[in-house]
Amino acid sequence: MKILLFGSQGMLGNQFFMDYSSEFHIIPLSHFHIDFLKPENIEGVIAEHAPDLVINTVAWTNVDSAENPKNHDAVFTINADSPAEIARICEKRKIPFFHISTDFVFSGKEVAIFQEDSPKNPCNVYGKSKAQGEEEVLKYKTSRVFRTAWLYGEYGPNFVQQIVHILKNPPRNGANIKGVNNQWGSPTSCKTVGEVLAQAVRNPDKFPTGIYHAVNDGAVSRLKWIEKIAALVGYKNPIEPVSSDAFVQMAKRPVSSVLKNTKMPALKSWEEALEEYLEANKKG
Repeated sequence: MKILLFGSQGMLGNQFFMDYSSEFHIIPLSHFHIDFLKPENIEGVIAEHAPDLVINTVAWTNVDSAENPKNHDAVFTINADSPAEIARICEKRKIPFFHISTDFVFSGKEVAIFQEDSPKNPCNVYGKSKAQGEEEVLKYKTSRVFRTAWLYGEYGPNFVQQIVHILKNPPRNGANIKGVNNQWGSPTSCKTVGEVLAQAVRNPDKFPTGIYHAVNDGAVSRLKWIEKIAALVGYKNPIEPVSSDAFVQMAKRPVSSVLKNTKMPALKSWEEALEEYLEANKKG
């Protein structure tokens, strides 16, 4: 199985390559090899490598910078136009295409849980670009979309890593570490997403065209997530609950973007995945 992996230097792409390059023949391509701002170059790259399957983990993921009008064209080109071109080429070549999407295609105004077929309603430019990317990609029958959320992993900066650093280096003035108590989601390990992708690579017929929620099981607020991280690393002081309004951000965030997986067997809980990640990265 020859897999063309776009985004191999990103957190998820790197995780998948490191975990499965001994099982699959993975061709890792990063921004050094292809510019997703130029969709017209994608067909030549796919033709050159002649893969059996394509995985796309590339995305403009800086949610706040996406709000800058100067970046809008680039955001939609990377998150919608280029994935659509990959999907078109893969259908033409009759090979499966796996595209990674996000919980930010939803924006629950209160604690809500979203299934694969729930109506999309993004509240920021990043979410709108990813929602459009999903729609374009799924016009082609060889495409599968794997949504994930609140992603963290071994091969890139992430929220868990940031919180662990803060917990191990608390403010010298004795100020409490703060946690947002009015945003809910599905914390997910890159390893879990990689496991789902590997299953789909091995048995693509069991993953027909459509949307899949590749998230660790369960829902939690950012505050409770931080409290769990703190407990696992031995931090004893209380975490101060705050509203998201306490942080100035360019992009609006969903109150809730909890994803429910209804198409696959239940994946491991977010707590179990977090424990495994911290155990494997004790020096982090």
